Amino acid sequence: MRRIFVPSLLAVSVISLFGVASVRAEPGKIETVVDYLHQAETAADPLPLLEKAKGELKHFNPKPSQEGMIAHRIGPRRRAGVDEGAAKHKEEAMKALDEAIDTAKAGASKPVSGPAPLGSAMDTKGGDLKAKIESAIAKAHMAGELKH
Repeated sequence: MRRIFVPSLLAVSVISLFGVASVRAEPGKIETVVDYLHQAETAADPLPLLEKAKGELKHFNPKPSQEGMIAHRIGPRRRAGVDEGAAKHKEEAMKALDEAIDTAKAGASKPVSGPAPLGSAMDTKGGDLKAKIESAIAKAHMAGELKH
C-alpha cells in the first residue's frame, strides 16, 4: 500500500504545480504585444514593431473568462467592477503605446541632455522612446493580469 501511495502523491503534487503555473500565465495576445515591445526597445527602427503591437492590443479582449471568474471566486456582483477595471487597463495601455508611437514618429529615440527645446516632441511628451516603450510594457502586463 505504501509503495503505491508515495508515487501517486508525488505525481499529484507535480501535476498541481504545473496546473497553477498555467493558470497564472498571461494570455497569448498580451504576450505577443509584450514581445513586439521588447523587440522595439532594441530595434534601429521601432515604429513598425510598435504599430504591430498596437494592432494586437487593439484586438485584445481584456475581460476575464467565466472560468477565471469561477477560479478566483468572483461572483456576478463583482464581475461588473472587474470588467470595468480590465477595460480601463487596456485603455491606459493603448494611451502609453500611442505616446510611444508619437515619440518614435517625432524621431526622439535618444534622450536629450539638459532641457528639451521648446516645441519639440520631448517638451510636450516628456522622456525618451525607451522610457515610453517600458511604460507601455508595464501597462500591457496590467491589462493582461485581469484576464486570468
